Amino acid sequence: MSIFLKWLSLAQEDHSVLAGMMHNMCKGGKHMTNTHAKTQVSGGSHVPDTILLSIGLYAFVLGLTVPLALMSWPGAWSNDASLTVLLFAVILFVGGCLLILVSLLSFKVHWLLVLGVFVLAFIAPYVQGRLFPADPAYWAQNWFLTFGVVVLVLSLILLSRVRGIWPALWRTLLVTGISAGIVFAVAFVCGQVAASGSGPINGQPPPGSPVYPIVCFLVGSLDILVICFWLTRKGRESGLSV
Repeated sequence: MSIFLKWLSLAQEDHSVLAGMMHNMCKGGKHMTNTHAKTQVSGGSHVPDTILLSIGLYAFVLGLTVPLALMSWPGAWSNDASLTVLLFAVILFVGGCLLILVSLLSFKVHWLLVLGVFVLAFIAPYVQGRLFPADPAYWAQNWFLTFGVVVLVLSLILLSRVRGIWPALWRTLLVTGISAGIVFAVAFVCGQVAASGSGPINGQPPPGSPVYPIVCFLVGSLDILVICFWLTRKGRESGLSV
C-alpha cells in the first residue's frame, strides 16, 4: 500500500512539472509573438512621420532659396512685382516650420513641449526687436529667419530625445540634407545668371528660368520616394530578423 501511495505521489509531481513546462512554453511563445509584432510596428510606424518631417524641412529650404533664385536680378528688392515672390517664400518657410512642429506631435512628443517651441520661436525675434520693426523689409528678411532657426534647433533637440527614432531620423536628415544641397546649388547658379542679366523691362521683372522650379519638384519627389523606400525596407528587414 505504501509503495502504491509513493508511486501516486511521484506521478502527481511529474504531472505538475509537465504542466509548469507547458505553461512556460506557451508564455514564451506568446512573448516572442508580441516582440515580433512590436518590432514590425516600430519598423514601419515612423514612415509617415519621417515623410512629414522631411516635407517640412524641404519647405524650410525652399523658403530660403526662392529669394536667392528668383530675386537676384538687378533692382529686384525695390520692385513691387517681387513682393509676390517674397510672400511665397515666407509661406513656404513658415509652412515648413509648422509641418516640423506637427511632425513632433506625430513622434509622440508632448504637446506642451511643442507649444513651448512655438512660443519661444516668437519670443526670440521679439527680444531682438525684430518682431515689430519700423522697416517692413527688415521685418520680412529677419523675423522669419529667427523664427525658423529657433523652431529647427529646438525641434531637433526634442526629436533626439525620442527613443528608437535615430535609425529613421538619421536617414531622413541625410536624404533631406542632400536634397537641400542640390536645391541650394541650383538656386545659387540661377541667382548668378539672373544677377548678370537685365533689370526690369517696362517695370516688369525679367522672365525667370524654369530650371529652378523643375529641379525643386524633381528633387522633392525623389526625396520622399527614397525615404519611403529606405525606411519601409528597413522595417521589413527588422521584422524578418526577429
